Amino acid sequence: MANIKSKQLSSLLNVPTASFDIVSGSLVPDAGNTYDLGSSQLPWRELYILSSSINFNNSSNQSVGKLAVDTEGLQLEVGLPAQRIKQKIKVDRKGIKVESADGALSIYSGSTFFGEPSSSNDLMVLKNSSGNTMFKVDNSGTVVLGTNSPLPTAQEGAIAYSGSDFYLGFAT
Repeated sequence: MANIKSKQLSSLLNVPTASFDIVSGSLVPDAGNTYDLGSSQLPWRELYILSSSINFNNSSNQSVGKLAVDTEGLQLEVGLPAQRIKQKIKVDRKGIKVESADGALSIYSGSTFFGEPSSSNDLMVLKNSSGNTMFKVDNSGTVVLGTNSPLPTAQEGAIAYSGSDFYLGFAT
């Protein structure tokens, strides 16, 4: 009688390999750096996590990065802890804002960049790694270049293109 129940039970417990509906508790491997979650042929479709961050380690189990998300945006950390680069990226309906003392914003050809007006009347401010203003555009259209105090203002300018002549100063 026990064998019959066992056979009936085994026919009820035909569980596909990727189904975890009946698993409870923690899903922990028995050894480090030996298992993959999904594969290129059988990838996981979506990942839902309760924590706000994912930590990344190299094959020596050293922390090499972190991806964290909160209601204001994304924080990306890359590198070993002693040399870690941290970049905060805020996303809202106005666009993307990159905030970091040791980061930079790059705008590539073909990109569109919209500045966000602030209470200080600045549309866009670019600073060097020391925090000095290198380039600034305000709401009145004033363009400021350099780091002197007060900052010099660009009064005249020109557009140079391939095959054109460009003069600094007065041309005769």
